[in-house]
Amino acid sequence: MMKALLLALMLTACSSDESFMGMQDMAPEPAEENIFPSLRLDVYPVSEAENLLPQSFAIDPEIDDVTALRFDLADTVELSGFIHGTTIYPHSDGVSVPSTRTVIEAQVRLSRPNSIHGNIMNTDEEGWFSMFVPANDQYLFSITPIQPTDLPFQINETFFLRESQDLEVELDMGLPVFGSISGLEGLHNQASVQLIDRETGIVGPKNPISSSGSFMLRAPNDRDSLIVRLEGTPNSAIPTVEIPFYLDSQDGVELNLDLGSITPVTVEGNLQTSLGIPFAERATILFTSKELISTTGELSVETSNDGNGFFSTKLLPGSWIVDFIPPYDDASNAAPITIEFEIEENTTSYVLPDVLLADDVRVFTRILDSMGQPAPNVLVSFQETHFNKDVYTGFTDSDGRLDIRVPSDDLTVTLTPTNNVEGITQISVSQLTEGDELEWTLEKGSTISGSIYHRNMPISHALIELWENDTLLTSQFLNEAGAFEIKLQVD
Repeated sequence: MMKALLLALMLTACSSDESFMGMQDMAPEPAEENIFPSLRLDVYPVSEAENLLPQSFAIDPEIDDVTALRFDLADTVELSGFIHGTTIYPHSDGVSVPSTRTVIEAQVRLSRPNSIHGNIMNTDEEGWFSMFVPANDQYLFSITPIQPTDLPFQINETFFLRESQDLEVELDMGLPVFGSISGLEGLHNQASVQLIDRETGIVGPKNPISSSGSFMLRAPNDRDSLIVRLEGTPNSAIPTVEIPFYLDSQDGVELNLDLGSITPVTVEGNLQTSLGIPFAERATILFTSKELISTTGELSVETSNDGNGFFSTKLLPGSWIVDFIPPYDDASNAAPITIEFEIEENTTSYVLPDVLLADDVRVFTRILDSMGQPAPNVLVSFQETHFNKDVYTGFTDSDGRLDIRVPSDDLTVTLTPTNNVEGITQISVSQLTEGDELEWTLEKGSTISGSIYHRNMPISHALIELWENDTLLTSQFLNEAGAFEIKLQVD
């Protein structure tokens, strides 16, 4: 089943003989009435001599003239500094005592929403750090303690960084978030809790849960919309539970959670090829709960099979979805599959029926150009959208045809002409079957063009990518005049 054509892109190479240096002297073409989606242009400078870092630029079709865009790369600046704080409790080294100032090992992060601007790094054990980022006046700056963990994270959503800075940051004690968790009998050492800022997604350090089920976290004084997340170590069968809350008291907040009954169940089975032969390669096996019985939260467990196809893991009673994802291999016909099953309450072990991987399917594609003629040398890419996002590719022959084997799951098809005349077309397909015949016609689109500068000089060595949300639409190199031109088909 094919969905409606969503996007078509046309990438027009800009040679040095056809640069945009005279763009301002060219007569403007009639305005196009297409409504473009919101887009993002990522720029990756490749010249080390210019010392520039990757940067993102938003394209707003309602404001910007998309046929004469200009973006200026910012200089690279350094943010360095030292982080310390006040410990709340004594530590195992026997030296620190309550309310003692100490150095903080932490993760430091600069970022911007929907952007490749930024950097992330850990300080050294003494709290020192140094990082390089593009200058910008709207960074999100965050610090998450690594050691000790009894201090809150810190967030600044309007961090101004137009030139290099050296900081000394002191983390205050914050406010207590405490409580108890019941239902973890015998599993306390396999679980942890941490705070999450609901507005930014920044996470705090993970803290252990005591043998009695009690926990203590420290929240920032200036963040009131938070989440406490409980989770277990990998393959612990402890569900993940998130509790949103508002911190509106200077006395902190108490949160108590009853998980109910956690009774791990041993689940095992055998993974085979479609012919019933044990699958010898290691596949990724991902179990995801739909609904758990007798406990709250959700659980996701990843494992793999051995050389004889056998797999085993610990789950909880409830209903489950499991993805079996074989490794990408051109020589293998194995394709991913998804199954569902249920584990009843009071079960101690569960054996799945033998699991047979699917086979990929052979499909016959034919690509036509915008005049309805066969389009040779078109790169045809089929990308999974549900599993590992593997990509299967091939080129059309002189008659515009390509026979290719692909999974039958949901796929995004990208048609990339090599003649720089037709457009790059993206199509969504699903439920393909053996022998399906697929025919698509390339389309032209509307122009998005512009130039990239740094200090009023064009950037001639850079790769650009055009994105719509999380979808990469196209990429190309700037020409020698720092210019680009893209054709985007809009429905």
